[in-house]
Amino acid sequence: MNSLREAYVAGLKELYDVEQQITQMLPTMAQQASHPDLKRAIEEHVRQTEGQIHRLDQIFQRMGETPGGVPCPSLRALFEEAQQKLQQSKDPDTRDALLIAAQQKVEHLEIAGYGTARSWALHLNEADAAELLQQTADEEGETDKRLTRLAETMINREAMEDPMAAAA
Repeated sequence: MNSLREAYVAGLKELYDVEQQITQMLPTMAQQASHPDLKRAIEEHVRQTEGQIHRLDQIFQRMGETPGGVPCPSLRALFEEAQQKLQQSKDPDTRDALLIAAQQKVEHLEIAGYGTARSWALHLNEADAAELLQQTADEEGETDKRLTRLAETMINREAMEDPMAAAA
C-alpha cells in the first residue's frame, strides 16, 4: 500500500470480511448460550451486524469500490480460540462467561477497526463515510457495554458457583 487511501480501502474491505464472518459465526454462539439474556443479546447483534454491512455497502458504492477480498485472519483466530475453550467447558454458566469474553474480544477488534477507518475517512475528506463508520463504532461500543453488564450483574456470578457443591 502506497497511500492512505489504499490503506483505507483495504481496511474497509477487511471490516466487511469481519462483518460477514460474524453473521456466520454468531448464530452458533447464540445456540451455545444457556442464559436467555445472553442468547437474546447475541441474536440482536446478528441483526445489527446486517445493518452494519449495509452501511459498508453504501460506502463502497459511493467510492466506486467493491467490498470484500481482504480476509481478517485475526477474527478467525479469535473464533477458533473461543470454540476450543467452549468445548473444554462442561458447565453452562462458565460457557456463558466464556461466550461473553469471546464476543468482547471481537467487539474490541471491531471498535479499533472502525475507529481507524473513521479517522482515515475524515483525513480523506469522506465526511459521509466517517459518519456511517462512527455510527457502527458506537453500536459496537454499546454491544460491548451490554455484554459487560450481563457479565457483571448475572453471568460471572452464576459461573462462580461450584456445580458440584450445588448438586450435593
